[in-house]
Amino acid sequence: MSVPLKTHDLEQIFATLGGYRIGGWGETGGIVFERASDVIEDSVGASGEVTVSRLNDNRVYATITCRANSETAKVLGQLWRAQQAQPTITPLPFLSIDNNTGSEISDQYAVFKSVPIASQERTVGELEWVLLLPNAGRDMLHAPSVAF
Repeated sequence: MSVPLKTHDLEQIFATLGGYRIGGWGETGGIVFERASDVIEDSVGASGEVTVSRLNDNRVYATITCRANSETAKVLGQLWRAQQAQPTITPLPFLSIDNNTGSEISDQYAVFKSVPIASQERTVGELEWVLLLPNAGRDMLHAPSVAF
């Protein structure tokens, strides 16, 4: 019995920040999304009764890994410097669409959480940028929505 072939193409990820296209992925590159906390918190009372509380924390961290010499690294650096130059932090719109799976993550209020420090290496390295997406967890799915 033959096994169906599954494919994945990183170039099918369409992502923008502040209206600029993000790409130039490193060897291990791409965008990794991680919730800032669990979706619930559970506790046990003295009688053994378990209580589950919804945390309602919609923050998502997006870690972008790109080649140090890519256009994306240059653009992210410029966006970060522009964001830091403002008297108050001005958020940027973020959008990521995975055309492989149909999943989409977006937030109108992205801010830089951490930025890389360039290193001097023998070969071109990778840089990691972390964005805080404060509202992306509200509708975050890992696949297209399914009606129940």
